[in-house]
Amino acid sequence: MSNPRYLGMMKPMVEGDAALWRLGQRRFTQIGLGAETYPAHPDHLRELVNYLPDAPVNTAHLPYHLDITVPEHRAAVVEFARAADRRLYGFTLHDQRTYSPERSGAFIAALGKLTAALNATPVNLFFEYVSTRDFDEYEEMLTAAAQTPRVYPCLDVGHIAVDYCRDLIRKSCRELRQAVLAPDFALLAKYIDRVQAATSAARGLAFKYVKRFFAAHFSRLHFHAHDAHPISKLSPYPIRDHLSYLQTLALPFRWGASNFTRGIFGPAGAAELNQLLCGADAEITLMLEIHAQPGRLPLGADADLFAHWADITNAEKMNRHLELIHQSYNVLTAV
Repeated sequence: MSNPRYLGMMKPMVEGDAALWRLGQRRFTQIGLGAETYPAHPDHLRELVNYLPDAPVNTAHLPYHLDITVPEHRAAVVEFARAADRRLYGFTLHDQRTYSPERSGAFIAALGKLTAALNATPVNLFFEYVSTRDFDEYEEMLTAAAQTPRVYPCLDVGHIAVDYCRDLIRKSCRELRQAVLAPDFALLAKYIDRVQAATSAARGLAFKYVKRFFAAHFSRLHFHAHDAHPISKLSPYPIRDHLSYLQTLALPFRWGASNFTRGIFGPAGAAELNQLLCGADAEITLMLEIHAQPGRLPLGADADLFAHWADITNAEKMNRHLELIHQSYNVLTAV
């Protein structure tokens, strides 16, 4: 049985100085969460490691473009490892189109060169599945790559669910094929049952993929987790996910007994996910990758970190963001 270790997204989404990082460090230490940071370059990581919470596991999500089949990109990963100075459990790297079965030999060879170069500064490498590619291909690649030391999968459960959900909805009827779903979509009331059926099916698929990787007997697995919904317009980015597990979405009509819906997972789905992870025969880490939402939260006892700020608006926005992560952590681990 696994004893998952939990992390939170540490990436201030407002302007400010190092006090924002100190706030994240303090709050995550109090909660018992590790942090996954998002360094732009090795010198940035050298700065960020000073704000890691006191937790068993901390990680870094490296820039999305890094492709380890490119020698210069492998050298960059090695520089990130030197910057981490053995203070990080692992790096998350994005899946790339070049990591295809047709080029599996090049990918495996590049992994061997990279892990050999990392011997002096060992760190686990988690390759995050991009849900626009075939899952069977990804599983095949990571199964082959698992023969290389310290190489493991990373699954973003929320991405898997929302992308599959949107595909189901588009294929369900002609009127939804090109539709831009949103709470104000003119036909939403007509098709809300179909949309919600797709969310249920998508949740089931995400759990199925999680179980498939348990069955593959990887010794370590890293997960990114958050809620999502195909009608969500809550993100400041053009995406439908990275929501809290407590997030509700208002509907402009009554559906059942209410005029709102929860995300694809909601509290019950989050608890089910955690139960799955606790039953795994593997070392599990999970990062709550939840984005900020509008709102502010008073700083309370943490106001001392911002005594030099004339305007604490962004500090309270950051505090609200950290609280969303805290709430989702509580929901996830409640059972």
